[in-house]
Amino acid sequence: MYNREYRGKIELAVFDTAGTFCDGACDLRSRWPQDDLRGCKAPVIPFYETLMKFGIRCDWETIRKPMGIYKPEHLRRLLNEPSVMEQWIARYNAPWTESNYEEILAEFRKGMSRYIVDEDLARPIPGAVAMIRFPARLS
Repeated sequence: MYNREYRGKIELAVFDTAGTFCDGACDLRSRWPQDDLRGCKAPVIPFYETLMKFGIRCDWETIRKPMGIYKPEHLRRLLNEPSVMEQWIARYNAPWTESNYEEILAEFRKGMSRYIVDEDLARPIPGAVAMIRFPARLS
């Protein structure tokens, strides 16, 4: 068996924040009555609120279905959900367009930027901060 061991200085570390490195409170119904009491909410809330800004209701269960994929693709999948597509057509008298998608994505990104620093949604999990500080001591 071949094992590799890197002995150089760590130059970059990338952490998945939503539910892996950071998490939030389990019950946030005081802020979001729709809270499903499941897992990390940091990515769910911006999707939910963005769609609401465009007059589209999407439950958290549906929003969670494609969780873990690249967020722009996640948004496309949500927009193609039958219940979302039906609401869009009922509201705008046509299916969503690429231009609509870009507008919704821009709004979603604003929400992600706002919520990624929300203490209720993005607290480092126990041991996370110590883990970040540990490699710095090795240098």
